[in-house]
Amino acid sequence: MAMVTTVTAVLGTGVETSAIYMIFCFAACNLFINPIWAFCRKATCSATRQLPEFGSVGQELTYNVQICNDGPKPLSAMSFEEWPHHPIPDYEIFANTPEPGEEKRNVVDRTLLYYRWTWLQEKERGFNILEATQLPQKINSGEKARVQFTVVPQNRGLFHFAQLRVLLPDPFGLFQRCLPVRAQKDQIIILPKRYALGNFSLPGQAQLHLGGETASNSIGQTGDFLHLRDYQAGDPMRSVDWKSWARTGLPVVREYEDNFFPHYGVVLDTSGSPGLRFEEAVSVASSFVASMDTRECLLDLLFVGEKSYRITAGQGVAKQSKLLEVLATVQSRGNTDFDKLNALISRQIKHLTSLIIICPDWSLERRHFISSLQTNGINTTTFVIADDQTKEAFESAPLREVYLLHLNSLAQDLALAAAQLNL
Repeated sequence: MAMVTTVTAVLGTGVETSAIYMIFCFAACNLFINPIWAFCRKATCSATRQLPEFGSVGQELTYNVQICNDGPKPLSAMSFEEWPHHPIPDYEIFANTPEPGEEKRNVVDRTLLYYRWTWLQEKERGFNILEATQLPQKINSGEKARVQFTVVPQNRGLFHFAQLRVLLPDPFGLFQRCLPVRAQKDQIIILPKRYALGNFSLPGQAQLHLGGETASNSIGQTGDFLHLRDYQAGDPMRSVDWKSWARTGLPVVREYEDNFFPHYGVVLDTSGSPGLRFEEAVSVASSFVASMDTRECLLDLLFVGEKSYRITAGQGVAKQSKLLEVLATVQSRGNTDFDKLNALISRQIKHLTSLIIICPDWSLERRHFISSLQTNGINTTTFVIADDQTKEAFESAPLREVYLLHLNSLAQDLALAAAQLNL
């Protein structure tokens, strides 16, 4: 509008007959009146977000926001936006986490590290400004209305929602006033991308980890009934057979056969630099975690971060979603330290049936690590995120039960490898 006013002011000669001068008058009036009109618009609103429990990378996430008009006048001709917060990366993360492809930038960019800073910010906030996809036409004073937002997450992690805004335009839509909406700070976990695996079976004999009453989601014993026996001190009261006690006058309990479950482990190699390879490794690990039937097994997630981590799910221990939450926020470590990972596995190996190992790359250290596990009789199935160079390095010294997942055909390679596990 300012440009139109300037151009027509220059070209609008002949005040009484020139149409350009008329356009100038109209544009100048709008340029003067509309900002005042937009500034005079007021709104006092509060909001409550209704977020789902989780979101997933690449899948449309829709959530509702309940808006309440707390002002004395009706609210109309408005729109709403979610503004992302602007996180400040931690110094240690900023110093030790290079941007993917940073080595290709010029000397100035590599020295100032501006693009690394903006990349870390964008990765942490997760989204740019969101505009409401569904809006009410009018909200009367004291009334509530529902507003809907839609976003497709591109990064896993924790999404923060902290800055909801109401936009109040002038009648011509040239200017608008932006006011904050009172709302609590909310957050949602965005789970990693997952691939379809179908049915697969892992090698190895089950170590028969005890389930039943001690590790089951159901109440009471879940094994087959064996027999009745005399009550002994310490027996749970729910095992007492009250009918037999009433009939015989002696306390007796029902004894069941213990249930046993296989115990699997998913090992994520967190060594190496962040980037596409590591993100795909997390996605592969999430795919196996999501595909496991934890009603029929126990599942461990093992990796090394600031310390060694082992999280167990299944059979009343924890929900499967807990492992996916952890994978949503896991970070690469940069340095290579397989001694800690080997020690972590060694402490749990007595209980584990089989291991799935996911590596973001292939190296001599990784080969020695997996080879030592196989030498010790541990059933391992390894998946490596690969490119052409990785494939050549692996084929020069192959290792059994190792599957390469090429970056350009990862979904197909993973489905084929999962199908081979059934053979």
